[in-house]
Amino acid sequence: MFESLFAELKLQNTDRTNEYIAKVEDILKPFAIASFQDSIFIVALTLVSKVDNSRIKTAFFQLKSQLNDSFVTKALESAADYYQSNNPESYGPMYSALRSCTALQLLTYLMFADPNGKKDAAFDSGRSLNRLLVELVKNETSIYDWGFGYGQFLLSAALYGNAQSLEGIEINPECYVVTKLRLSLLPHEPTIKLHFGNMFYEEDRHRSIFNNFRDVSAKQPHSAIIHPPFGVMIDEFFENNKGLRVPTLPRFAEIMGPSAYKSEWPFILRALDDLADEKRLYAITTNGAASTETYSEIRRNLVQQGLVECVVQLSENLLPGTNIPSILWIFSKYNETVRMIDAGEFRTTGRRKSSLSAEDIEDIIYLITNRSHVDELAPKYRGIINFVSPKELAESNYNLAPSRHLGETFPATEHIFLKDVCKINRGVLLNAQELDELVTDDNSVKYITPKNLNNNVISLTEITSLAETDEILKKKSIDDNTIVMSKLLPFKTGYVTTVENKKVFSNGNTYFLQINKAKINPLFLWMYLNSAMAKKQLDQLSRGTKTSTLSISDLKELKIPLIEPAVQDKLVDKYKKLLKKERQIQESLNTLKKEKEQLIETVL
Repeated sequence: MFESLFAELKLQNTDRTNEYIAKVEDILKPFAIASFQDSIFIVALTLVSKVDNSRIKTAFFQLKSQLNDSFVTKALESAADYYQSNNPESYGPMYSALRSCTALQLLTYLMFADPNGKKDAAFDSGRSLNRLLVELVKNETSIYDWGFGYGQFLLSAALYGNAQSLEGIEINPECYVVTKLRLSLLPHEPTIKLHFGNMFYEEDRHRSIFNNFRDVSAKQPHSAIIHPPFGVMIDEFFENNKGLRVPTLPRFAEIMGPSAYKSEWPFILRALDDLADEKRLYAITTNGAASTETYSEIRRNLVQQGLVECVVQLSENLLPGTNIPSILWIFSKYNETVRMIDAGEFRTTGRRKSSLSAEDIEDIIYLITNRSHVDELAPKYRGIINFVSPKELAESNYNLAPSRHLGETFPATEHIFLKDVCKINRGVLLNAQELDELVTDDNSVKYITPKNLNNNVISLTEITSLAETDEILKKKSIDDNTIVMSKLLPFKTGYVTTVENKKVFSNGNTYFLQINKAKINPLFLWMYLNSAMAKKQLDQLSRGTKTSTLSISDLKELKIPLIEPAVQDKLVDKYKKLLKKERQIQESLNTLKKEKEQLIETVL
């Protein structure tokens, strides 16, 4: 029915696609459509009636016949009764307005529109990310989608891929209905099998079907993809644990704490249970899955079992509903190293969201599929790809964020670790209300916050004063020659030279370093922490999903070049002279500023 329209749709650029979707959305907006499912259904009816020049009721029976799915048609019948029978005066103009759109505009909305809202965005990897996944599996015969959402990947695979068989499972009934409706309109679709069920349950049909995939010969490669929802407790997928199939690779009861259950990992582990030899699972997650310490035990198990083939850092602002950076994982069996790729700079920036252009996707595919030695790659790719051994990953406590293992390497000189030369303490955490209640004019207790850290010597006269309380005074205070640094991005430092007779504390979002002066000159250490080399290390050591954070355990692993004490002292003496000169210049600037302000006052 729509062969020529789909041919145009495949050649359509992103700007035109967005324009067409926006036009249909603007028409639907005033009519208070109950759900995204209903919007898709209404547009589908309008498209069929427009192309066939038939009535809406005739279009409905044609769609029903084409779908041949009682679950879907029941949902659509309910919607049809509401929008056609209950209030024809109101919804008649809606169909008339939609018919003013071209058939291509309606088809574009029908195939590529996404629901609004962050919750619904969990079911979508993003249009350009789906195109990247399709290109990665383009030469594979069969593809399985674990939790296909609104069918965005399956649709892209059917339109732009070469797979002979597409299959997937989804527990959300609206997602199932929308995907079934979308795929039923494809003119020459591959074999597509959609299952409505729970991926964690034994009795659902997908298990026996996916086992059939395992029997496909090596000459007919296939793979699976998954884009698990983030921030969703898997308890929502369990019903009295009846028939529950707990992942066994590895057992997540043994390696997952309570926090890990509210993450992408249970879904990935479940999909990995059905990973066959010489096959791959592609997963899209937020960057926290690769770096957050809560999940380090999961990553350790996967690395030690050789299941992690490649980790690709993708740009921020690609995922719908969030601007968090995303990670592409490639899982397979028998890996002796992990390939790390930083593709975060490959993106095309739009007005609201970023996307991957055809050229961006081509670059990322090249990095993933090219097996040449790193030194043999084109110059623009060097420094953003490397093979990392399990030993190196263990040293990072299985932080698998590519930024941790790529970029500038520490010089091949002797070094010591930060944990060898100081004790790292966390500051005193006070909420805004507590802080407001404690602020005083008394100067005996000082409280350093991240805003006081500007990589300079801290002037205590400019720091907030607090009232003395037992709760604060029982905490460890800061001594002379102490370094204070922020634990959140951007990482900044401050140096406390002399506390005199004051009690000095720092904020809970900072660390203060008690330095062993017998092992390192405190001012030399501070100089190093402000250097480009140290800041690069701090970026690599940081973790987090929404905000980059330094944990004490990671900070302890910061490498410091081993410099002779006499050389440290010489550098410090010169640095002190520069600091003194800087202060003098600053004082002169302050004097000049005052003179400028007073000049006009003499006239006025």
